[in-house]
Amino acid sequence: DADKKIESIAFGLDKAACLWNTLTIKLFSLRTTMPKCSHKYGIKEDQIMTGRIIGLGSYIPKKVVTNDDFAKILDTSDEWITERTGIKERHIADHITEKPSTMAVEAAKKAVEDAGIDPKDIDFIVTASTTSDSVIPALSCIVQRELGVSENCGCFDVVCACPGFIVAYNTVQSFIETGNSND
Repeated sequence: DADKKIESIAFGLDKAACLWNTLTIKLFSLRTTMPKCSHKYGIKEDQIMTGRIIGLGSYIPKKVVTNDDFAKILDTSDEWITERTGIKERHIADHITEKPSTMAVEAAKKAVEDAGIDPKDIDFIVTASTTSDSVIPALSCIVQRELGVSENCGCFDVVCACPGFIVAYNTVQSFIETGNSND
């Protein structure tokens, strides 16, 4: 049924504190007007493809650093930091066992499980991060390999800091709406 099954897209999000959230998006059809080019993609004139979030996953680094930990090595206190930032503790990646790719893969696995989809159904992965392990291979390609996604799955990274999630989400929506993300 075209209204229920289309494809899946996964993409990740990186926060400065190394907290990874990965969203899995599955396509669905909405009854609405489609651009005139829709016939090229096999989409009926009264349908448009768009995405929705169907699964969430996250990874939080294990190491916790408190304000009191900072007070031991800096001229500060828990009260001073809390009063100015509202922060009591933060999670810090160890950069050996918790690389950006490790965190992204773990979050993606949880998102796929939460969505109840088979990773083989994912046909497009976009990650948004400014902290990849390396330039090559792309973070999205590492996630693709570790999830066991099809080799035909398109992958690329979006690197634009704070608005990364919004840019990645809008990019994915554009691929869906134009029919460029199909089986």
